[in-house]
Amino acid sequence: MNVFIVSKATGRPAEEIFVGVLPYVAALLVLVAVLAALPGVVLWLPETMGG
Repeated sequence: MNVFIVSKATGRPAEEIFVGVLPYVAALLVLVAVLAALPGVVLWLPETMGG
């Protein structure tokens, strides 16, 4: 939804904004995949703090 707001505010086409946002979306998807594959990374801090 923010892509459309930025598109309207800047006057640039939505396609151009989507292309600019794509690397960030890809990085977030990779991060989610890594955290799903390695749950120990997610659980390390709660276990360290008192679990």
